[in-house]
Amino acid sequence: MLKSKPCFILYKIMVPVFFFSCLLALSSPQQTYAQVQSEKGLPFIVNYSPKTFNGAAQVWSVQEDDRGIMYFGSQNCLLEYDGNKWAKINFNSTASGSVRAMAKYKDGTIYLGNVGDLGYLAKDSLGQTQFRSLLGLIPKENRNFFDIWTIYATDNSIYFQSREYIFRLRDPKTSELGKTDVKVWKPQSKFMFAFYLDGEYFVHQQGLGLYKMTNDSLVLISGSEYLGKERMQVMLPYIPGPNGEKQYLVGQFNSGLSI
Repeated sequence: MLKSKPCFILYKIMVPVFFFSCLLALSSPQQTYAQVQSEKGLPFIVNYSPKTFNGAAQVWSVQEDDRGIMYFGSQNCLLEYDGNKWAKINFNSTASGSVRAMAKYKDGTIYLGNVGDLGYLAKDSLGQTQFRSLLGLIPKENRNFFDIWTIYATDNSIYFQSREYIFRLRDPKTSELGKTDVKVWKPQSKFMFAFYLDGEYFVHQQGLGLYKMTNDSLVLISGSEYLGKERMQVMLPYIPGPNGEKQYLVGQFNSGLSI
């Protein structure tokens, strides 16, 4: 009897271990499968209602700064979100309207436009984000404009496009004048939307076609006249042509896509 006792004790230990191992073997693939599926599945999404951020439902533009702070161009205001709380950024000027466009320059500065105004975001002495207008740099005869529809940051400049004008703000560090330099272009009809692709600046003019900035002049792209008939909304890179020439996919408001 004394010899069989250790075997009985071992049996009592091994039976639960065996069943536990079986359960673990059955559950592990499911856990692994669930983990893989979660990694392949939909991302976590959080919806914020206008009541949450105390703003309008329509958002025109979104920009992230170098710290990860998010900015949203809403109807009649600019919203700042740090992942915890929302804040509104006021405009010093009398301008009001949607912030339809924003762009971040290589030094991290965020530029934006409003109705009749344009500028950038900076911190005040208390660390609060403020809008600083650059309207004073624009010649007085060119300050009568409405929405800024597009903003693009290039290697050494910022382009602001309204229906009435295109303004180019050149980086003071690369300006031949040694200070902030602004150049203005006027349309023959109306500037509808601008695009910046492959280091080149394009703008669509109502009723005329697509223009490319060449040596500081807007030059009509031959064969693009048909694009002037209606509003051009999209311009994307496309596969090169038969001779290696650049091609673009363009989308219009009603006519769809073309190359």
